[in-house]
Amino acid sequence: MSFVAPSSLVPSLSLSPPTPLAPTASSPLFGLPGGPELVVLLLLFVLILGVPALVFVLVYRFVAGRTNYEERISQLEREVASLQRTVAEMEASPDRAPDDAEESPDTASEE
Repeated sequence: MSFVAPSSLVPSLSLSPPTPLAPTASSPLFGLPGGPELVVLLLLFVLILGVPALVFVLVYRFVAGRTNYEERISQLEREVASLQRTVAEMEASPDRAPDDAEESPDTASEE
């Protein structure tokens, strides 16, 4: 006597291709073929170039803010104004002695 298994327990051998594990996208992202790949490339571009550039700009602004350019510019503007007044005084009174004319504005203000 031979034993025959029911057909529901025996897998059928067919030559059809296997079904995919994940469903394929039927519509590309934003109507572009390869849309998800483009999004991944954009994210990589931002991470590789954008983040270091942002860090560089922030560090540069922090360092530049600590150098007190505004204070130095104000000091130089005051010095230029003082020198212009000295030159104007020298031109207005030609009878001044040459020794007085060569005196620097810094030493004149100290007296």
